[in-house]
Amino acid sequence: MKNIKFANGSDLNWPGKNATGEFTLYGDREKTIEKVTTVINFPGGHVEISRTSNNQYWVHVGITHPENKWGAQAGKLIDARIDVINKNADKHRAAPLLQSDIDHVAFLIGKN
Repeated sequence: MKNIKFANGSDLNWPGKNATGEFTLYGDREKTIEKVTTVINFPGGHVEISRTSNNQYWVHVGITHPENKWGAQAGKLIDARIDVINKNADKHRAAPLLQSDIDHVAFLIGKN
């Protein structure tokens, strides 16, 4: 993958840089009030995180289609990567995803 820059010009691969906005979903209604679903919209797509009744999370990544969301900017899948623990990410490119009409991916994630 080429060296990508964030919108603020910082280098994605620069160690120690904190160019991100971050918030934490705790999966514990006793610890903090948390919405059941959190959605982040951006030009071309969205990320949706939904907590299940047993405090697991469905994480959805979707591409926006103007016919599905009035006035939204259409998106397309440009690149994909699957990271594997202790492996070089470039050897695990998700090229087959790019050669398909996939417009939504979801993962169910829970505590280990």
